[in-house]
Order: sequence, then structure tokens, then C-alpha cells
Amino acid sequence: MVIGHKKQLAYLNKLVETKKVPHALIFAGPGHIGKRPVAETIFGESSADTHIVERDPELSEITIGQIRGLRRWAALSPFNSSRKLIIIDGGEEMNLEGMNALLKMLEEPSGETIFIIVTSRLSRLPATIVSRSLVVKFGPVGLEEMAASGLKVPPAEWEWIAGRPGLVLRFLRDPDDEAVKTRREAFIAAKKIKKSDSTAKKLKLAEELAAAPDFFATIDGLALALKDRTAAFKRLGELKELFEITTPNKRIQLEEILLMI
Repeated sequence: MVIGHKKQLAYLNKLVETKKVPHALIFAGPGHIGKRPVAETIFGESSADTHIVERDPELSEITIGQIRGLRRWAALSPFNSSRKLIIIDGGEEMNLEGMNALLKMLEEPSGETIFIIVTSRLSRLPATIVSRSLVVKFGPVGLEEMAASGLKVPPAEWEWIAGRPGLVLRFLRDPDDEAVKTRREAFIAAKKIKKSDSTAKKLKLAEELAAAPDFFATIDGLALALKDRTAAFKRLGELKELFEITTPNKRIQLEEILLMI
């Protein structure tokens, strides 16, 4: 189900119609905005043999074995159509060996196989992969577009959802979904703490948020609630970038940020 992204869809449809689709594309943008549904429908329903690679929930990364498996699959002739589509969902989660193996495939493209790398952190992909791909950028979907799609969400929930239809669908399917719950609770907690002068409460909240299972969802929820607090918002962005290359103490980092507000 594709919600929004009309500009991107029109651009991609034109590439398909003119037969100018490159052998590799990168769909880049925030998480939960619907990049993968667009990737799955780029050639229309059932018009390409499709293979999807994503991280096993029990593992911390997309493995070299998964990427090597793509080479075997890509070597087979298409079964249902004249083209094959490989979607790597969460491309930033490939380990270094996997990225190198993918680069090798992109350097030796097959005319009948197209790769789409879906990522919420374009900076994590090597420049060598990015330079061999067409980057299509996606942003949050407008409230009117989401409401027009028929999504039934209580008005009070729209603010923390912030233009991410994927979050809406997960929230409607299961309000206790871990990523949804983490983001929502961080947003609500930060909204409340903005009205408090209690240092003790801020330190306590930092401890609670640091223990959340999805720290990036926590940062996103906080950033939404604190977007009007320039210093704190900037530090959250820096913290997100920092966590892409190292693992600083979460609680201490959050204490510093919450004490700014």
C-alpha cells in the first residue's frame, strides 16, 4: 500500500515508461515513510521477479551470506517476467563484507536485474555504492494525504506520527509494537518534561529512555517534541550521527540534552 510520494512515483514511472531505469537505485529518507512499498510497486504488481533482503530480527546486521545469496539468485533467468528486482531493505544494516560483495555485483551489472537499496541512513552507505546508484530521496507524507488514504487515527496521535504512514499502519495493527511504542512514549515524555523545572525528573527520564530497546526511535521521538528547542534539537541530531560510528553512554548523553530544556 503506497501512501503519498506522488512526485517520486511520477518520476519513477517515467523512467519505467522510457526504459531508462538504472541497474541500481537508492531510496533514501526517514524510516517508516513508505519507501519499501514504492520499491515493491515500481514495475507494477507482479511485473518482475522480486527478491527481498532484510535483517533477521534476531541478528544485528544483514550478513555476507544474505548478500552472496543474491548473486546466485541474480544468475537465474527470470521466471515470471523479463526483469528481476532485488530490494535490500535497511541497506545501512549490511556489514562491511556484505557491502563489498554488493559493490562487486553493481560493478558487473546484469541487464535483467535491478537493485533497489532502501535506507534511512544514506551516510552509512559507502560512496562507491552511492556513486553507482540513482539516489531518489523521500520525505514525510503530508497529513492531508495520509488522512485521504482512509487511515483512521485519533487526532491526538498525528503529531508524533509526523508524516510516517508506516508508523500509522504499525500503530493501527498493534499499538504496543516496540518501535511505535518507543517513539510515542519518548515524544509524550519530552512534551511533559518541557513544562517542568525539576532536574530530578529530567535525570529520571534520561535513565528510563536510555533503557529503551530502540534508541534511534527514542531519539526521533525526542527530536519531534523538542524541535522548538534549538540547542537540544541540534544535540539530538549530533547524538544520532554519533551512534552511527560509536556507542557512547546513552544515559549521560540524554541527561545533558534534557537538562538543556
